[in-house]
Amino acid sequence: MRVVITEFMDTREVLELVAGHDVLYDPRLVDDPERLRIEAARAEVLVVRDRTPVRGDLLADLARCRVVLQQGGPRDNVDVAACRARGIEVEHGAPVEAPADLVYGCLTHVPLWIDFPAYVRPIYLGAAQREGALNLRDLAPEWDRHHPVLAGLAGTFALKNYVRQQHPGARTVGVCQYRKFIASARLGAASATFGPMNVLRKSDLARLSLHDLMAPRRTAFMIGLPGLLLHDGAERTYLQQYAAVHHVEDLLRFTAEAVALGVLDKGDVEPFFQSRLFFTGGVELGFYPAPFWLRAVTELEAVVRACIARHPEPRTGPQARAWAFCAERLGSFVLARQLRLEHAGVDWAREYLGQLYTVNETDGLEYVSGT
Repeated sequence: MRVVITEFMDTREVLELVAGHDVLYDPRLVDDPERLRIEAARAEVLVVRDRTPVRGDLLADLARCRVVLQQGGPRDNVDVAACRARGIEVEHGAPVEAPADLVYGCLTHVPLWIDFPAYVRPIYLGAAQREGALNLRDLAPEWDRHHPVLAGLAGTFALKNYVRQQHPGARTVGVCQYRKFIASARLGAASATFGPMNVLRKSDLARLSLHDLMAPRRTAFMIGLPGLLLHDGAERTYLQQYAAVHHVEDLLRFTAEAVALGVLDKGDVEPFFQSRLFFTGGVELGFYPAPFWLRAVTELEAVVRACIARHPEPRTGPQARAWAFCAERLGSFVLARQLRLEHAGVDWAREYLGQLYTVNETDGLEYVSGT
């Protein structure tokens, strides 16, 4: 059958349809009325959410359509009675609900300017901390003074404490930042400067349901597409890339502390240095099984604590965040190792990979580094 999908849809569900049908999936089709009517006229199954007006002229164009599938539950954009009068069945997918055993934290050092779903709990850092909120200074006071050099990593430690103290039964932990998140649907424009990331404009959010887009599916992980570390256009290992753009001794010191603490064993050192596949954020962006995530973050925290104790004077400028950069690489390595050892029987490229987004506050479509 010819299936036309006019708005965003879970990537895994699209792949299931592609396997057996002739599928057009274009989440921007709803914003091109002329092309929408052309493609709708060819559809035998039309898949919509809440923005495609299946009534009036568009409904009259559905000459071949036999089923309209409305994802996310009934909405008033589909004229059900008129569809059925034309012999078109209307089916409704279940509303997307966030799992009750999910804890999802948004790490932010600024007042939030994105209207995140209600299941996302902001954790405030730095000057954004305020009375009555979930604050770094309350959840992880040890790390409050180190926020300038750890940035969002300090918030990850605070989220770990929050989960353990207030949600010990959590099965899934989600982590996003004030303008970065992982979702299953592919939208936006690919960043020309950072391959694994897509860019959304703030104005794009008005036509999306972040509640649906950001809710985790019933899979063990939802993580971003891995990329390769590059320098001067060439692929590099973790060690090579770090040496090229940072101070290599920082990564060596971090690794030595990880070995001393048992976070890495001696057989892990060479694979860690020679790794090439890199998950942006490590274990700090996406959805993870709570036991794995809590263990990984606790180990990262121990290594960072040891590094700061042994080397208390931070570097200046961007390199002041050295331990956060190292933790991202170690987190990526630990995540890849977990997938390889514990999920070898899963097609995790299909089941677990989502899309990393950054939202630009302006209407530009290129990634701009934040503060």
